[in-house]
Amino acid sequence: MKKASLLLIVTALNLGAQTRTTVERYVGEHQQEILGELVSLLSIPNVASDKPNIRRNAQLLSEMLRRRGFASEILETDVNPLVYGELRVPGASRTILWYAHYDGQPFDARLWKQESAFKPILRDGRMEEGAREIPNFASLKTYPSGARVYARSASDDKAPIVALLAAIDALRASGLQPKSNIRLILDGEEEAGSRGLISSLTRYKDKYRADVMLVLDGPLHSSGRPTIVFGGRGIATLELTVFGPKFALHSGHYGNWVPNPAMDLIHLLGSMKDDNGRVLVEGFYDDVPPLSPEEKRTLASVPDNPQELMQFFGISRTDKVGGSLQEALQYPSLNVRGLRSAYVGSEVRTVIPESATASIDIRLVKETDPDRMVRRVLDQQRTRRRDASQVSTYRDGEQRFRRCELFRNKSLPDGDESSGCPRNHEYNAAHMEPGARAHPHHGRHSADGPICRNVRISHHLDPGGELRQQPAQRKRKPPVGKSLEGDRNVRRSPGQSLTGRHACSRFSLPQPRSAQSSTPALLNSRPRRRGRCRPSCKTISR
Repeated sequence: MKKASLLLIVTALNLGAQTRTTVERYVGEHQQEILGELVSLLSIPNVASDKPNIRRNAQLLSEMLRRRGFASEILETDVNPLVYGELRVPGASRTILWYAHYDGQPFDARLWKQESAFKPILRDGRMEEGAREIPNFASLKTYPSGARVYARSASDDKAPIVALLAAIDALRASGLQPKSNIRLILDGEEEAGSRGLISSLTRYKDKYRADVMLVLDGPLHSSGRPTIVFGGRGIATLELTVFGPKFALHSGHYGNWVPNPAMDLIHLLGSMKDDNGRVLVEGFYDDVPPLSPEEKRTLASVPDNPQELMQFFGISRTDKVGGSLQEALQYPSLNVRGLRSAYVGSEVRTVIPESATASIDIRLVKETDPDRMVRRVLDQQRTRRRDASQVSTYRDGEQRFRRCELFRNKSLPDGDESSGCPRNHEYNAAHMEPGARAHPHHGRHSADGPICRNVRISHHLDPGGELRQQPAQRKRKPPVGKSLEGDRNVRRSPGQSLTGRHACSRFSLPQPRSAQSSTPALLNSRPRRRGRCRPSCKTISR
């Protein structure tokens, strides 16, 4: 448990000069007890979509608050529950509202160098610096200086919760008490959008009344000193998808001729920033006034050590948006937080991928409107992309579908049913923009024809972090062929000749030897893809 965190919390609870000595003595005498409570909390899985375990977290936290004399309850929301606690102090004239969250981000278990992300281990230092695991650490009463707990949400954001409760314990053990009333709200889906918290503001507004709000969710300063940050940057998110061929193609057969969507996406992203990290999107910084000389002096007084940070992070240069780290944080940022296209590593294939997607976040400062900032980015990429029919964008993190952008294949007349994109399918129409239409197979396959290209549906996460339920797809027996007369579906038995009919190549059945002389093999056959295949029909005659 970091002493700096405890010192900051105790300072906020009780402004006496003896707090530092009090906390250091208490922590030294109760290391095993404090760490044991943290380990118990870390051992419960806490991904926001895991509803049963999120409930277990909430129940344990409520019990931890009650043991400290808090009036505690679980506040139900439409999604994950909030944990609320209140501690009234006789004679207190102000109220502090503390915020933290107990959920954690989803993770890849293969990347964890321990048995489980929810089975905490203790190392004698930083893992990236070669620190060794300390076996049977739960039985120890004291721990090496610099020892670290490794588990999901160990720092973000369960440790600050335990630190707050340990600070209250430290005050009481010394015969002290907070000078302010304490209210505490613990969020169960901060990593998934905090929709429950937002919807609770009107429902539980009396519980949020306070003189000041302190958020226990941020990094420890590199100097190790207690730090208060007056504000935090917000966030707006979106995704860009560049479409290529209808399906992945062999690079040896079509490289240099079929455009690669991953390369197109790279060029698109590269156009958004210069070599110094400044965003080139028109108007991106226009809403932010220049820093005043006084503001620059205040930011310069923060004891950052850039060279030490660069060495620790393993970087050789920094972006030049501001004159320092603190100045850079005063401006909005544009960050590519994830890229996806085809395969890498052991799964690599020699293909031109069918699409490439970038997930982007825009960090906001108080002067920036999120919708306006997103619109600036979208306007910029629309003017630079090579083919407007091949790029789709959508905002994520919404509670319901807000956007369905259709980009039709320019080689086909608008609304041409032969394009394989039927116009009369409905999909969550109440949540679409006026005039928008979507396809039930979400841009992959049409039950009524060829692939429906250039359709992008915004798959937004619901409040629990799960994809919304998609419309059920009707199970059909795919047609073997279509009659030229009346366009009736027909079935074909082995050896049957289909004079004057279209035979779908995907169902190219073996020809009996007796029929090979009179019935040629079906043309343009391709193997079945993903449980479906696209009609690719040729006329067969005797």
